[in-house]
Amino acid sequence: MKNIKFIYSKIALLSGLIFISTLSCDRDISDDAVLATFTNTAEIFTDTPVGLTDEFFISFDPIEGANVNGFGTDDNTAYSGTTSIRIEVPAANDPEGGFIGGIFRDRGEGRDLTGYNALTFWAKGSTTATIGEVGFGTAFGIDFGNGVVEDKYAVGLQNIQLSTDWRKYTIPIPDPSRLVQEKGMFLFSAGSASTGGMGYTFWIDELKFEYLGTIGQVRPFINGGLDTSGAAFVGQNLSITGVGVTSNLGNGQDVSVTASPNYFTFSSSNSNVAIADGSQVSLVGEGATIITAKLGNTDVAGSLNVSSIGLAPTPTLDPENVISVFSDAYINRPVDYFNGYWTYSTTQGQDDININGNNIIKYTELNFVGTEFQGAKTINASLMTHFHIDIFIENTLQAGDFLSIKLQDLGANNVFGGGDDRAGTIRLTSTSATPLVNGSWVSLDVPFSSFPGLSTRANLAQIVYVTEGTNPNAAGSITSVFLDNIYFHN
Repeated sequence: MKNIKFIYSKIALLSGLIFISTLSCDRDISDDAVLATFTNTAEIFTDTPVGLTDEFFISFDPIEGANVNGFGTDDNTAYSGTTSIRIEVPAANDPEGGFIGGIFRDRGEGRDLTGYNALTFWAKGSTTATIGEVGFGTAFGIDFGNGVVEDKYAVGLQNIQLSTDWRKYTIPIPDPSRLVQEKGMFLFSAGSASTGGMGYTFWIDELKFEYLGTIGQVRPFINGGLDTSGAAFVGQNLSITGVGVTSNLGNGQDVSVTASPNYFTFSSSNSNVAIADGSQVSLVGEGATIITAKLGNTDVAGSLNVSSIGLAPTPTLDPENVISVFSDAYINRPVDYFNGYWTYSTTQGQDDININGNNIIKYTELNFVGTEFQGAKTINASLMTHFHIDIFIENTLQAGDFLSIKLQDLGANNVFGGGDDRAGTIRLTSTSATPLVNGSWVSLDVPFSSFPGLSTRANLAQIVYVTEGTNPNAAGSITSVFLDNIYFHN
């Protein structure tokens, strides 16, 4: 085994990659100008690196656990010719890093890969193991800023199964016409999860781009091929995930790759509500729209049904007549918490959304949750007549869905379980006097007389929200809600 030198850049793993784009300046181009062209070299490694940087292998960041010591070449093992790439995958407990991975990068300004439709290579392992990811389209290195990764047209094939015999692997290119100047020739990342933490070796040979006439039945998808829904506020963004392409290799085998959204052309059924640019959907106005996509001329499976939410109505009551728990329109009374993460509660979230200076509570995985204000923080609402809250339900309502709101008073002794506690609950449904709806704000002004059992309200200490049904461990279908403008008034 002979070693080829390598360096590493301080780059986070793929989950932390930073997307960068190339900006251009508008200018007139002379009729005599000749547009730049780039090499169309197909080979990446055939006995030696072909057109790669001096480093050949550029490792992921050791700070993130990447082991930089297991890469080299092998003159004793090859599928074709004399030499192969040899990769020593470390054991999970290796003190120098528990996985190995990095990229091969073009030496020049990039390659024109528009004439190819696949990246192929031969590989085998010292044992039957699973390689976490192989792909192309990711580049970093000396002419990028520290921590900057370019992966505009990245493609990945996850969890390839190695054999102890040589096998050919194919990574289809979603749309070769996009790859007019690609620098990221190859990427791999491998750990020992499939071998129970034990290290192993694998070899790669004849690594190159090809045009294969056997690739067909191209089936692109977004959101995993599903029609999904998402809601956010005007000025926020939603993300399109689960982007990829499934192709048939001609031998009956389907292969699915993850793909950069930049291969796709996205459309919005109402661009006044939201527009899509790559994986980011920007909400620009209130309403609903459907985000779809094409890969070239092929319709993409999956869509994103977007609900763009405006803010809740701004309260106009005189502050002298309001005791506020949560509202940007008034001075709020202090509380102990908006989510105490009580036992058996699955509810996540609290007051952690700020839209243009307006704070909003969002709860997800809701079954029950409470806002609590005990001791000196209890609220004397004896002179108030109504409870107010603005509610936005994100889920589609189903028959039987409800949201109960309970107000808890601690009585004169101001302690839980003191014998004089009082509580009243209202149950809101799609057929209530003020009905619940999904996809828009509902403003509730509920008189205290509608909270049966709440005979005193001099020491209010809790507001509890419940959506779970008769089974105490089963949440209802109302699991995601926004709340705003929670206060008592007269």
